[in-house]
Amino acid sequence: SNQAIYQKHVASLQDPSKITDWTQRPIQTGVGTLQHLQFDGGNDAVSYGLQVGYNNVNGPVDKTNRKATTLSGKLGATFRNFSFNTNLYYNRADANNSVYGSLSDYTYRILTGAHWMHMEGSKKYLKPQL
Repeated sequence: SNQAIYQKHVASLQDPSKITDWTQRPIQTGVGTLQHLQFDGGNDAVSYGLQVGYNNVNGPVDKTNRKATTLSGKLGATFRNFSFNTNLYYNRADANNSVYGSLSDYTYRILTGAHWMHMEGSKKYLKPQL
């Protein structure tokens, strides 16, 4: 029955020999940096601005990170009863994913005892027999 399977799984998790030593796992503290620089200027007739940003974040699984760069500019003008405003944006993000998968995939495998195969970019979970 499902209840018997559940009880067997709970008992296995309470076994002291099966306690996870997280210091031996590929987990890290996800620390990052964010830099942002902005210039604005103009007068009653013309306004302009430029923004540059960079974000570098390490993920919670070892060897994962995300780097994002942003660049934006704005230009505005007013002449009599006519005003013109335009904005231009550029965003780029690069990410490195772990061979262990996402943190949720990794913890799922640890908690359920599931293993997975990594074949040419695809993942297949091999669920344990309870």
